[in-house]
Amino acid sequence: MDDEEYLELFQTDIVEGIVDLLIVQSDVSDFSIEPSGNPLVMAALTTMTQSEENWLHVVGWSIRKVPKFALNVIRDVIRDMPCPTVDTVHRLLGDLLKLSPRRATNPSDNRQAERNICVVLTCLANKLAGRASTQIFTRNVCDYLFEFFLMRRKSRQLLMALLTLEKFAVVHETKTIIVKKFSQLERNPLFDLLEYDKSEENYPRQIGFCARWALDNVFPVTRRQPSYLTVDMSRINVIFNQNTQKFMKISPDGLELRCDTEDFGSLRATCGVTHGTYYFEVLLITGGPMRIGLVTSLSPMTDTYAIGKDDTSFGYDGSTRCLWNKGVSRDLFGIHTWQPGYVIGFLVNTVKKRIYFVQNKSTVIVSLPEFFSNPQGNKKYYPAVTMAPYVQCRFNFGSEPFCYRSPERGPYSTFNEVGSLTPEEKMVKPRNEFQSENSVYNEDANACEICYDNNANSKLLPCGHDTFCRECTSKCKACPICRDAITERV
Repeated sequence: MDDEEYLELFQTDIVEGIVDLLIVQSDVSDFSIEPSGNPLVMAALTTMTQSEENWLHVVGWSIRKVPKFALNVIRDVIRDMPCPTVDTVHRLLGDLLKLSPRRATNPSDNRQAERNICVVLTCLANKLAGRASTQIFTRNVCDYLFEFFLMRRKSRQLLMALLTLEKFAVVHETKTIIVKKFSQLERNPLFDLLEYDKSEENYPRQIGFCARWALDNVFPVTRRQPSYLTVDMSRINVIFNQNTQKFMKISPDGLELRCDTEDFGSLRATCGVTHGTYYFEVLLITGGPMRIGLVTSLSPMTDTYAIGKDDTSFGYDGSTRCLWNKGVSRDLFGIHTWQPGYVIGFLVNTVKKRIYFVQNKSTVIVSLPEFFSNPQGNKKYYPAVTMAPYVQCRFNFGSEPFCYRSPERGPYSTFNEVGSLTPEEKMVKPRNEFQSENSVYNEDANACEICYDNNANSKLLPCGHDTFCRECTSKCKACPICRDAITERV
């Protein structure tokens, strides 16, 4: 038996093994923009999934096998495999998965599989942008996702269904279908989910947060006031800056954050300090990889920047108990791996050039003499966070009582005491309103999906994707969606 015959005979086993290997090696805590898999392994997967049957098998295997801590595997697999046709996706969703309201309500079905189906749908909605995205959003897919709302279960499946609808709503035609479906219900279920916004339980709180964000940003309802007009900001003098990341989710009071982007995102607070001792706390709504720490006024804060990536920032990731600075991690001992519901305290002392981490009854002190070196006194330090997908947390800069005492004797300040914002600056406006006021961002439904400045006016051949502008496609050698080589632009 030659090599080609061997590969042909065992391709199914090989692609299953690749997915299993990616699960074992899954680690998003380094916040790299590169795929998590070995390039040679991913290249082999790409080659073998040129076959429609192998593509379907890999997606089906991922749905059955991927655990919650490795959802990035589904993203990487679908992103690296060839772009499927609409007919192939219809086979997956209809013939193989049999998506329907009945499947959503069947208690015998694997709840992990339903969560992973939503992740697959989200990835496909992103990859098959434009008209193709609308074509795969069939009536059965729509009814399947809405059934999780009708069941009123405070589950991770409901959360993932909501996030999937958000992703499909990027395309105007699909958004129209979803909005119409909401209007046909006796009562919009998103309103019923708002009560969970302050829940002390993990998933209900995430559901409530995402429901409020969706009503403000994606599925607004006529005559409903945006949340930023109803929240009390009188005691809040520090929030997170919407300018530093356009696509992260920020609560109406500017203190609760969530990442539902495909990769990761970073945000910086509005208040920076140069000298002194300052304390703040963070409530972990979820576990998972996130780096919490400080950036300086020199940190770039681009869409691909993770704090701790260079010498202008540092961050602590309690999911791996690692401190990141200069792109290098070091283990932090004496403190437990963090879990949902934990409160983490941070005492920053720029005079002694150290930071204290407080968690439950544990305190760890870390000296950072180079980072806190500020001889000219012109370098400002800002609280910041980098978050992996599906991660959520809430900051307390002093507008509310702290959970812990300061781990260091002596006076200290809070960022809320020294921060200052105008009434206008305190407004965390809906994304489309904020972007229309502050940038050249194009809110047109036909906006280029790379720059969002120009209208989509270029079609790539041979793949046919047409959701980009000529200026952006002129800089691409391969299609940003399916990665096919570009032979012509029309």
